[in-house]
Amino acid sequence: MSHSTVTLVCVSANVLMIGGVYFARSLGNTVLLIIAFALSFSIIGILYATLPKRRLVIQRQIITNLQNRKANSKVIDLNTKQHIPAEKIQG
Repeated sequence: MSHSTVTLVCVSANVLMIGGVYFARSLGNTVLLIIAFALSFSIIGILYATLPKRRLVIQRQIITNLQNRKANSKVIDLNTKQHIPAEKIQG
């Protein structure tokens, strides 16, 4: 949706909410406040529930790059048990 469409929807929703509260003002402030909050949070909940779910996707290229970076790294892994010659560490 474009910015102008979203703006029009928000302004229309606000005008409808204000009009509904104005015409139902005989119910009292507390009841109108409860109805307005319940209606607003219900709409937000429905919109949130209908959003497409995000999925975790791991790309093979990123994994390959991380493995290459680890192979070319000069950082020594302290958990390894293999012997590393001094000339390899300095060079």
